[in-house]
Amino acid sequence: MAGSTNTALHIPAIAYYAEVDITLKDFGAFTEKVPHLTSLVPAGPHHVSDLYYAGGIPAIMAELIRAHLVDPRAMTVYAKPWGKC
Repeated sequence: MAGSTNTALHIPAIAYYAEVDITLKDFGAFTEKVPHLTSLVPAGPHHVSDLYYAGGIPAIMAELIRAHLVDPRAMTVYAKPWGKC
């Protein structure tokens, strides 16, 4: 989860060090598939605390699972599947 500017800056930088070929042109395909769930300050009117009170990352993950964008059987770092968190 990030603002559009941060995403456009950091993902290509991470990809560079991971030796993955990605450019800003690739973002068009991503943005067509990944839903926009919230706008947080400074890009939007909501603060991180608003996200927390709305259910936080579990609520975002539930929306992604509901939209079939995340496999609920995928394991977390806690050795639990997303769907059981």
